[in-house]
Amino acid sequence: MTKRDELAVWLAELPEAVVEAWHAEAARLRVTPLLPESAPDSGDIQEAAALHHAWQDSASPLEPYDWGGVDPLTLGEPVTYVRGVGALVKGG
Repeated sequence: MTKRDELAVWLAELPEAVVEAWHAEAARLRVTPLLPESAPDSGDIQEAAALHHAWQDSASPLEPYDWGGVDPLTLGEPVTYVRGVGALVKGG
């Protein structure tokens, strides 16, 4: 039995009210519940991972960027993030 099948059995045993509450919460959070019929197949995930690694392996390493005589850590202004406000640039 696959994990997808196990999940389908487990969901079938849940009371309907629990499943409805799960869907309501998912809608409130604006996400799609991952049900067994919509879950990605493990083969799909493995194929995507293989493509990612093939691309990564084929990429040649980049040479370090030449900043010249400038220390890149001294450029720009410090930035902080304030929840509800956004990014704030010190001195800007």
